This record gives sequence, structure tokens and C-alpha cells, in this order.
Amino acid sequence: MKQRIILDEADLLEVIGEHCLDDYQAGGLRIRHYQTEGLGMRGKFKMIDLPDMQIVHSMASLPYQLGLNVMVDQPLLQMHFGLTGYESATLGSNAYVLQIQRNQHNLFYLPTHQKDFLLHERCANYITFEVNFHPTYLSKLLNDEVSLIAEFYRRMEAGNATLLGKESRPITSEMHQIIQAILSCQFPDPLRQLYLETKVQELFLLQVKQFNEEESHSVKLHPDDKQKLYQLNELIQTTGELTYSLPELASEFGLNIDKLKKGYKQLFNQTIFGHVHELRMQKAKELLQRTNQSIGEISLLTGYKNQQHFSKAFKDRFGTLPRDIRREL
Repeated sequence: MKQRIILDEADLLEVIGEHCLDDYQAGGLRIRHYQTEGLGMRGKFKMIDLPDMQIVHSMASLPYQLGLNVMVDQPLLQMHFGLTGYESATLGSNAYVLQIQRNQHNLFYLPTHQKDFLLHERCANYITFEVNFHPTYLSKLLNDEVSLIAEFYRRMEAGNATLLGKESRPITSEMHQIIQAILSCQFPDPLRQLYLETKVQELFLLQVKQFNEEESHSVKLHPDDKQKLYQLNELIQTTGELTYSLPELASEFGLNIDKLKKGYKQLFNQTIFGHVHELRMQKAKELLQRTNQSIGEISLLTGYKNQQHFSKAFKDRFGTLPRDIRREL
């Protein structure tokens, strides 16, 4: 039987021990690192407070399903990025169901004094990135172009809980880069505050752009189709390679080629082999930065027999040659 604990959020905060590791403040910026432990759970958090927003990076170990009854005391907009793990939420009387699987994101609004239920699945390494802000900041993020999310804005203005998309979307490589840039920002004050606010706006606009993309070329995916595509995505994420052709993949996963290609792009915002290529490039960059292996060896390890082809692909992806990455270290 799957073990589950359900608590009110306020009760959880009382039974979880919190230990502050450091607390930095400068002007309107505050950065805190702290860890928690209790009820068999452990967590590490980085919290960045800015005048108009709060950025939270969470890493936790959950030995069981954790359900939380939540009620916010002021209206909340949250950009939520599930880097690992799986979570779902039932939002208010409208019974909106938010599901965020590994490597997915969404934007949601919660009005005050509304009961919401969040469910986090058991996960040894549960990682999320979120940005919280008051609804009044939304028009600033959009440069007053609220028409870009007109229906979301209308429901929010009516005081109803709402989601930007009924289905969460895949986190793109560009989004991952911005998240990493925010977490590793070393700009001196007061430039750091401006840099962080600018990066959050970039991330927000990428969310809006992705949810506003043309859907006319989408294919209808049934729940079992999605499950098969998520299994394929997990295979690629785990191995970083594919030895199958498209017809072989279609046969292996029980999908026709059109649904395989379009469905994968629809769910994960990249092609199957584009995903493999991205993982190869990220692996190559990591090997260049962390090992003393030659560029030729790294080229072979990432699937390139020709070092020149590898160098060109690497420059196309990162804007610099492999040898220049080494020189920067």
C-alpha cells in the first residue's frame, strides 16, 4: 500500500525543523539558504526575495506521498517549474486540476481564502523552481499587453483560481538556461537585483509564448498515447541515446510515425532526435568542463566520429568552440 501523509500547510511548518544556513541582505534584495528535516523528509532551499517577487529553488527527499491543504492569505501568481518528481493540485471550487510531471511547467493563480489541495508523489530527489508574485505585477511582466493571456487574465480578475494551460508544457532548454542563470547569478549589487528581475521576465515571456503557440498542427493524444510518449522521453533522458530508427520506435512503442513525431514535439517542444542531440551537447560540455579527456575522445563519447563535425555542432549550440570552453576554465 502506498503511504500517504495529509496535513494542513500550517501544521507541516510546525513539525518540520528549519535551520538557516546563511542570510544575505542588500537594499531590496534578500537571499537565504536553509534546510529542513522532519517526518522522514529532508529539504534544502534557496529563497530570493525581491521587492515584487519571491524566487524559490527547492530540493527535497519525500519518502511517501505528501498531501497539503493550502490557503493563501493574499492573491498569488506562481510560475512553477517541476525539474524532477511529480505533483498535482486541485484548485478551489472550480476544481481545476493542475498536473506537473518531471520537466514540465505552468502558471497558476490562487485567490485569497480558498482551499486548495496539493499532492506531491514520493521522490528521492524532488526539485522545483518557482517564482511567486502579486497579480498587480502581471501587467508589468507583460508590458501591459494582457491580451496575450486574455482568458487567464479575465478569470483572475474575476477572483477565480485558474491555470495558464489545462496541460502543463515541457521546460525547454532555453528555460533551463535561464533558471540556471538565476540560481548562479554572481552580479554585484545593485546590478544583481536588476539582472534577476530581467531574467524572470524573460522566463515568464517564454512561458506565455509557449502556451500561445499555434495548435493547428497538433495531433489528438489519448492518455495511453501520452503514457507511451512519456516512456520514450524517460528512455531518452536516462540513456541520452537512441539506436532505433523512427519506424522501429513507432513499432516498439505502438504508435504510428505521424503520432510519434508530432506527439513528441507537442508534449516536449522538441523533436525526438533534437532531444537526443541536446543531451549529447550538454554531456559534451560537462565533460569538457569536468574532465581532462581530449576533444577527440569527447567527440566519440557523444556520438561523433568526425571531430570537425562535433566542433561545428558544439559551436552551433553554445556559440563557442570546444577548445574555447577549455580555455575559459
